[in-house]
Amino acid sequence: MNENMNFTETLVAWEGRQNIFRKGRLHGFDFYSYIRRDFVNNLLSLVSGEERDYFEDPKEEEGRVKRFFRLWKRSEKTSSRDVDLLILCHPRRVMEDGKYICPYTDYLTDLYPNSLVLERARTPDHLEPAYSRNMAYLDRMTDISYVYNVLFQKLFPGKYRALIQEVKEIMDEPFDDLEKTFRIQIGRQALYERIVTLYCYRRSMKPALARFLKKVRPRVIVEVVGKSFEARLLNETAKDLRIPTVELQHSIMTPNAVYPKGVKEKQFADFALTYSQYWNEFARLPIPKSRVIAVGQNRFEEQVKKYRTLVHRDPNHRKVVFISGLVYGRPLSLLALEFSRIAAEHGIDVIYKLHPIEFPNWREMYPELAASGLTVLDTLDKGIYDVFAECDAQVGVKSTAIYEGLGFGLSTFIMRHPLGEEAMRLCDKGFAKPIDRAEELLEGILHMDSGDKAREIADYFWKPHAADNTKAVLDRIIARRRG
Repeated sequence: MNENMNFTETLVAWEGRQNIFRKGRLHGFDFYSYIRRDFVNNLLSLVSGEERDYFEDPKEEEGRVKRFFRLWKRSEKTSSRDVDLLILCHPRRVMEDGKYICPYTDYLTDLYPNSLVLERARTPDHLEPAYSRNMAYLDRMTDISYVYNVLFQKLFPGKYRALIQEVKEIMDEPFDDLEKTFRIQIGRQALYERIVTLYCYRRSMKPALARFLKKVRPRVIVEVVGKSFEARLLNETAKDLRIPTVELQHSIMTPNAVYPKGVKEKQFADFALTYSQYWNEFARLPIPKSRVIAVGQNRFEEQVKKYRTLVHRDPNHRKVVFISGLVYGRPLSLLALEFSRIAAEHGIDVIYKLHPIEFPNWREMYPELAASGLTVLDTLDKGIYDVFAECDAQVGVKSTAIYEGLGFGLSTFIMRHPLGEEAMRLCDKGFAKPIDRAEELLEGILHMDSGDKAREIADYFWKPHAADNTKAVLDRIIARRRG
């Protein structure tokens, strides 16, 4: 990929040029809409030179059998009816006060006691005790869909191969164009097989999900991680039943929240609630602009209040945190090592904060970092807000955490990278400084601002009073449903 090439705009131009949202369909299954998030993440890894294919099947049949019997214990059965909110929570939970909480959605169960939380299938086990009191699970639907897919492949191999061939005929020409544009090579066979697998999953899950929604009769569905398969299927099914859906922003906007102009997507939520108007400036979603509403984020507000009195920074002993991510972790880790060598004589400490997805294999991916003795945070024992409270500056490429760090008053530096176009807007607006080399970073650290405008900056990226704002929007939608 050319370093001057904007990844998001190049991707969206290809999607528009190939009319891919309309073309990417298989017997009524809008497969491109379903795979877009994982496809984009896979494409990011390819243009970054990461040797990983997100669509390769590990073929762990024994593990899958064990998973099937374990997850069968949880089902969508519930006695709840006519709930105000059906909440599809985040797959990750964190321990707080002796309970596992979804940091993005559980506060809504306090605002709306007549709610039901729907939790995704999870391995090895669901985290308990959970903060949510009223819960249903997608495990059994997921398990049955897995069995359906396996039986379809075993009992109807000819039909299975024919479906893969249909996908190939649809996508080969667009992928030729994409490979030429980005100068990469896509693992097509694994991707085509994944599409047919999702085709089978949808055929099995959608009727079951429709029956569940008809029984529960939610007034509104609220979701996080709206680009996931489960959320896409939930949105599609809810539209058939005329149940409004609302997606809560939980990550940065590009590239997944930028669509070609004119695209309408049945699998997208009816409303999108964002962190602030800043994010709405460049989001291009497949819904009317009037339904993209800035509300803030309750979790961020809670953490700022909690840590405000815990911030402890020594002007004579600086600390810098590098915020890692899978598709840019390699060059960022090398920058951190280079910086640590010249920073020590100035009394500057370095912390390298891994993303949870990097935890299992970071030593193999970043061998120089593993051998360096640098402080690497590779568990959830120390959270990102604990790190922000003790650090003076942060370095990153593309992460929601960068914007959270700005709200904590951290001086911010963005490493130039082909995939960092969203964070570079921070530099254009004067909230951060771009860097290429460790020497540039050291100069910036030695002459950085005090961070006195942290509250003002936080409000720019995170609209205040998030819980009240979100409740006001949901109340209006519920009132229309009751009317």
